[in-house]
Amino acid sequence: MDGLGTVAGILLGVAIPAQEAMRARKAIGAHLADRIRETTDAFDAAEALAQEALCAVSGPADERAVFAAAYNRSYVEHILRRADAAAISALKNVPKDAAGFVVATAHARASMREFFNNLTAANLTTASPSALRTLFDQFASDLRELYTAGEQMLKMRHIGMAAIGMCRTYWNSR
Repeated sequence: MDGLGTVAGILLGVAIPAQEAMRARKAIGAHLADRIRETTDAFDAAEALAQEALCAVSGPADERAVFAAAYNRSYVEHILRRADAAAISALKNVPKDAAGFVVATAHARASMREFFNNLTAANLTTASPSALRTLFDQFASDLRELYTAGEQMLKMRHIGMAAIGMCRTYWNSR
């Protein structure tokens, strides 16, 4: 009976740290998902504002004049600061294997800045929207890259958790 107690003690000693490691891994995964969501939400707000600006600038002259009069650079700066802060936070808090997400975030941040800098530099009442359209298309492409990289990173984390769960199920049945 002493040998059986020793084996049970060893198994319990191994199972408890493994269970705590699983909990920690789940918590890290949830934190990572929150960071990715925070980053994509900030860029979504910037994209919506960019799309609104592009539609107004591409419209008739009277729409451009109304947009130019209502254009609020401080609101744009707020959106840009929010996206920058989310990007910086994401870059600091992602795991080492998140190179794709880091690169995609940097690209989206650069194309977002380029679009809004060119929007500010343009004379909103007479500007041709073709250059802004090109910059917006690049921004949208970089955002798709960002979303894809974030989804892949979360999927890989989920696959890893599923594999660990399958191993636990296998060993628990024995």
